[in-house]
Amino acid sequence: MLLVDFERSIEAQALTTQTPATRVLKALLDVKRFVPSSYQEELTEASRLLVSASLNHVDFRKAGLESDATNFLKGLMVDMRETSSDSSSEVTLQTLDNLKLEIPDRELEEGSPWCLMHRDMIMQTCEAYAGWDYSPIDALQQYDGHTLQAFMLYFFTQAGLLDAGLIDLKTLCWFAAAVEGHYHANPFHNQGHAADVLQATYFLMTQPSIAQYISRDQKFSTLLAASCHDLDHPGRTNNFLIESHNELAINYNDTSVLENHHIATMFRLCREDERQNIFRAVPPAKAKAVRKRVIQLVLATDLSMHFSFVANLKNRLAVSFSPTTNDEDMTILLRTIIKCADLSNPARPEKVSRYWTAAVTEEFFQQGDEERARGMTISAFMDRTQPRTQRCQVLFIDNVVMQLWRLCAQLTHSDEMVANLERNRELWLREMRDAGDSL
Repeated sequence: MLLVDFERSIEAQALTTQTPATRVLKALLDVKRFVPSSYQEELTEASRLLVSASLNHVDFRKAGLESDATNFLKGLMVDMRETSSDSSSEVTLQTLDNLKLEIPDRELEEGSPWCLMHRDMIMQTCEAYAGWDYSPIDALQQYDGHTLQAFMLYFFTQAGLLDAGLIDLKTLCWFAAAVEGHYHANPFHNQGHAADVLQATYFLMTQPSIAQYISRDQKFSTLLAASCHDLDHPGRTNNFLIESHNELAINYNDTSVLENHHIATMFRLCREDERQNIFRAVPPAKAKAVRKRVIQLVLATDLSMHFSFVANLKNRLAVSFSPTTNDEDMTILLRTIIKCADLSNPARPEKVSRYWTAAVTEEFFQQGDEERARGMTISAFMDRTQPRTQRCQVLFIDNVVMQLWRLCAQLTHSDEMVANLERNRELWLREMRDAGDSL
C-alpha cells in the first residue's frame, strides 16, 4: 500500500485545486497526528468518505485570472453543469446538414496493412522511439507516415498481449490500420498525436513503481484507450461543436461530445470487419471488462473534468492508495496515466514540445478562422490575427498540467517531466516578456 503525506502533495500553483473537501481532509489529517491510536482508524475512514469527485469543483470566477485566460480554460473544459441556456454566439440552429463538420469516409488500402508488411523493420527499430525524448519527426519519417501503426504493433507486442493470446498478429495489424485510417489530417489531432499518447502511456505504464500494479488485462485496456482516445477527431473543441449545434453535440447531448464519439467509433470499427475486430479472440466476460475500462479512460481525457480529477487524485494519495486491492484506485491510476500522456507535450524536451505547440496552435487558429467565418465569438487564443502563443503556453502549464504532473511524479518517482515543464515554462515566459506581454 502506497501512503503519501498530504502536506507534500500540495503544490503552490497559480490556479490551485484547493476545494472545501481538500481543506477538510487536510484538517482531519492534521488532527490525526495528535489523537490516540484508537481514534485514528475512524479519522482515516472519514477522510476516505470525503474523497468524492463531486465535492471537487473549481470556480473559474474566483481564480483571479484575466478574462482571456478564464475564457480559454473554460472553452477547453466546457462543463454542461455550468453552461447557461443563453448563448453568446450569433449562430442560429440551422439544418444539421449545413452545420455538420464534413468527415470523409476512410477505407483501408488494398492488400495487407502497412505494419504487417513491415513488421520486422518495426520490431528492429522501434526501441529507439521508446524513450521520453523520442523525436516524433524522426518517427514519422522512419515509418513513412504510419507512426501509429508502427507504435501499436510494437507496444502491444512489448506488453505481451500477443503472447497471452488476447490478440493475434494479423488482427492487431488490421485493427491498427483501421484506427490509423480514421484519424484525419488535422494539424494536431492526427495519427501522430495518437501515436505520441500511446508512446507516453506505455512509457509511464512501464515505470517500475507503476508496473508492479498493472496486469496484462489492464495493459490491454489502457493501450487500446490511448490508441483510440481521439479517433475521428474533427479538429475542433467540444465547446465549438456545442456552440455551433454540430450533429455530434446533438447526438451526445452536449456532454463529453468528442470523447463519447471517439469511443463509439472504436467499437464500430470492431463490428464493421471481423479482420479488424480486436476482441475476436477475447472471452466475452473479459471483453466486457475491457470495454468498461476503455470507456472510463477515454472519458477521463475530457478536460471539463480535469480539476475535479486532480483534486480527487490528491485526496486519494493523501489517505491511502492501493491499486492492487482497490479497483477505484486502479481506475484512478490508469486515468492518471492516460491524462498525463494526453497532456505530455509541455513535459517533453524543448524541441519536441515546440513541435507540438506549433501544431496545436495552428489547429486553434483554424478553429478561430471558422468561428470568424460563421459570425461566432472567436475563442481565446484562437485568433491568428492576435497571436499570443507564449502566454497561452504559460497559462496552460501553470493552470492545467503542472499540478497533475507533480502528483504523477509521486507515482513514477521521477522528476524528469516536471523539470521539463519548469524549463519550458521559463522559456515561454521569457519570450512572452520580451514581446511586451504579461500574465
